[in-house]
Amino acid sequence: NIAIGKPAKQSSTKLDYNAAYAVDGIRETNFLVHECTYTANGNTNPWWMVDLQAVYTITSVRILNRGIDKYGDVSFRLEDVTVTVGLTESDISTPCGFFAGPGTASQLVVIDCPTSTQGRFSSTFHTYGAELAADGNRGTDLLQEQCTHTGGGDTNPWWRVDLLTVYTFTSVRILNRGIDAGGDRLRDVTVTVGLTESDVNTPCGFFAGPGTASQLVVIDCTTLPRGRFVKISKTTEALTLCEADVFGFSV
Repeated sequence: NIAIGKPAKQSSTKLDYNAAYAVDGIRETNFLVHECTYTANGNTNPWWMVDLQAVYTITSVRILNRGIDKYGDVSFRLEDVTVTVGLTESDISTPCGFFAGPGTASQLVVIDCPTSTQGRFSSTFHTYGAELAADGNRGTDLLQEQCTHTGGGDTNPWWRVDLLTVYTFTSVRILNRGIDAGGDRLRDVTVTVGLTESDVNTPCGFFAGPGTASQLVVIDCTTLPRGRFVKISKTTEALTLCEADVFGFSV
C-alpha cells in the first residue's frame, strides 16, 4: 500500500475523525476501538485525498468500510463513490473507477483502475491480444475476450509489459482463465524482469501449477529485483492471462 503514512486531507472533519486515519495502516473498523475518517454533517460533496509524494501508475484503490459499532450498522452510506487521480492537487480529475454500493459492514471494496499500459505477446490467437491482460477487466471468460491467448504452435509463449519507468518489484499476480476449460494449462510459469526490452532475465518467481479455474496466482519476488519490463513465460502449451497485476515501488 503506497499510501500508508502519506499526507491526507478531506473536505471537512467531524470531531477528531481526521483524514490521516485512512492511511495509518490499522485495519480496525470499529469506531470504539480505533477511529476512522468522517466528514462533517451537512457536507454534501465530501471528498478525501492523499498525496503519494511521487508519480505512480495507479492499478487499484481499496477502501475498508466502517463496521458495526454503538451507532449501529450505517455501512450502507458508502455508495456512489468515485475515485480519480491527478498530477497536481488542483487537478485530480482523471477517472480511476466507481463503486455503486451500498457497502456492507467492514467490507473491503476493491476499485480497479483501467490502465493504458500495453503488453506484448510472442504470438496471438485470434483476437485475444496482449492488451487484455492489462485492461483492468477482472473477467475470466476467454470467449468474451476478457483474456489473452498465444497462438497455436507457439512452444515458448511469453507476455511482456513495459512499465515505462524503473521499479523494485515485490510480486506479480496472474488471474487465470475461468470455467470454460483450460485453466490447468497455467503451469511451469516463470516471471522475470529487466531494465531493457532485450534483457528481461532477472528472476522474480515461479509457479509450478497446474492452475485452477479463475485462480488468482500470487508470485512473490523475494529478491526484490529492479526493472522496467516484466515478462511472464512458459515452455509448454499456450499461455493465457486474464489479468496480470504487477506490484512494487518506484526507485
